Amino acid sequence: MKQLKKTLLTLVALLAVTTGAYATDPNTVIWNNQTWSGWADSETTHTVGDITITCSGNAKAYEYTGSGEPLAMEAGNNDAITFTSNGAPFASISISTDDELNVAGWTYNSSTWSYEWSGEPTTSVTLSGCDIKADEIKFTFATGTAVTFTRGTGDKANEWTMDGGMPAGNVTVSVLYYDLATLATDAVTAATEAAANTDAELVTVADNAATGGTLMYYVTTDANFTQAQAIALAETAWSEDVPTADGFNFDTATDVYVWYYLKGDAEHSDTDPVCVAVTLLPEPTYNVEFAEGTPEPDKWSASPNTDVKKGETVTVTYTGTRKVIGVKAEKKSNASAETFATDEYYEASWDGSKVVFTKKQAATTPTAVEDASSNVTWNQGWYTVAGDVTINGNVSLKADTYLILQDGATLTINGRIVGYYNDDDENEGYNLYIYGQAVGDGKLNVNHNYTSAAIYGSKEGSEGIEIHGVEVTATNTGRYPSSVGLSAGNIKMYGGKLKATAIGNDNGGSYNGGDAIGFSSNFEVYDGEVEATATNEQKCRWGISSTYGTLTVYGGKVKATGSGVTENSTYGSAIYGKIQSGTDAIKFYFSEDGTTWNSGAVYSNATTAPSDRRYIKAE
Repeated sequence: MKQLKKTLLTLVALLAVTTGAYATDPNTVIWNNQTWSGWADSETTHTVGDITITCSGNAKAYEYTGSGEPLAMEAGNNDAITFTSNGAPFASISISTDDELNVAGWTYNSSTWSYEWSGEPTTSVTLSGCDIKADEIKFTFATGTAVTFTRGTGDKANEWTMDGGMPAGNVTVSVLYYDLATLATDAVTAATEAAANTDAELVTVADNAATGGTLMYYVTTDANFTQAQAIALAETAWSEDVPTADGFNFDTATDVYVWYYLKGDAEHSDTDPVCVAVTLLPEPTYNVEFAEGTPEPDKWSASPNTDVKKGETVTVTYTGTRKVIGVKAEKKSNASAETFATDEYYEASWDGSKVVFTKKQAATTPTAVEDASSNVTWNQGWYTVAGDVTINGNVSLKADTYLILQDGATLTINGRIVGYYNDDDENEGYNLYIYGQAVGDGKLNVNHNYTSAAIYGSKEGSEGIEIHGVEVTATNTGRYPSSVGLSAGNIKMYGGKLKATAIGNDNGGSYNGGDAIGFSSNFEVYDGEVEATATNEQKCRWGISSTYGTLTVYGGKVKATGSGVTENSTYGSAIYGKIQSGTDAIKFYFSEDGTTWNSGAVYSNATTAPSDRRYIKAE
């Protein structure tokens, strides 16, 4: 698939004297308080000459403002402070300190009052489980006779030959890679409205998505296609053209898999290929009709004339007696992927590996939702929205409600949807099912500015809220302790988008509610994108929260952001409750700052989410 670009170093690299460090001989560099002057505990990386110090996890390395201005180095057992040589490998490192350094591989030298590491030459040495203040750090580099290499050409471009052959002695080879080309966050995302056998692009590419290379694509319908197989593909199998839905013939919504990687330019290495799943809508069908004013319309026919697919043969027949010069047709633009009546919708389900959409018809004639300037009650079961509709008030559900958002429809509720009642008069909960049609671009926006949830679904034990391939936004800017975005006993997500936001503060007391998304039993994400963000001016709260339930992700993407973890508190983490991978393809990732993520892990069983991470994502 790709050709790695790398350059071999010679075995010996003389270190230049750089500002803040000095060399006692060509193979030694010493750091002191001039070197680390101005280093702050919020900074994680510093490079001085050919040496880089990197702090990972919660580790810190910073200028201590006490006597002598030493370098404070603090790292827990799960954190790391790493010294890296960008030139010749380290032969030894000596740290002068009055503190105790009880780390394997480091020994105390009483004559120099220092702790020393030495061993086989290496370009990387790591400290963990330490809390010391260093007065001086001395780096000594491996010495030897320089050995050079010559790189091959053509199909030998990834081979280097030692000049003059093997010398009489052991050698250590150091290599230097070009930096990887880089992809921006969410550089490539799945298209949500692509229909089979059309020229619709399968993915959306963000502006400035790639740095240092060109995006390359490969498309397959094989859900089990692996990264190893992608790497093994011939370079000719990849294309820099954004793939389209043309050539895929599906009568039902079907997943295809777009693999992509960044092919590095002359000064960057290629990235590894990754995959995004794209749900193609069913192949659209078209109609054939004769132009208005056609003579003898009863003597002209076209077969087939309805539900005709792209490329299908159409025969036009004339049964009259007049002489016909010819027949021509004009293509009409933007045919819908499929024709839907106002009472028809797509219902989604999970077949064990992917989301499948099935065209259904409402059980009863839906009631049209209209503009309203005050509170309304829905008790008819089925409702449908066409065009832009606004309700300035609350919507109370008094029955299980099935809402069809027609293509292009947007329902805006400046109030809240209430489906659960727990008071002296009523302890009932009603389910809310939200459906779309062929294109799936229906939108529901709920904007609440008070206590409780913007969308308040059914009680524990009921089916709750289901989203079938449409876009739902639940925002609560009430700034009350219980300002919640979306809440239900159970939540199911079958494609589309769900964006929930909650803003609140502490008006006193111990109650912390106001999560972006809260649920009692289960939150199941089968496909689509979920973004849950909780903020709080004074007291912290969670992005997604459940005391007893589990968030299970089978497909799609989930990102949760808490308001920030405070000292001695678990409030404000991304997720409160349990998480689980619905398939082995889904990993959960954790971050403290929302930009640097860990390597991710599959959680086959329900596992309590970490309470000290403000950002969590699953994909």
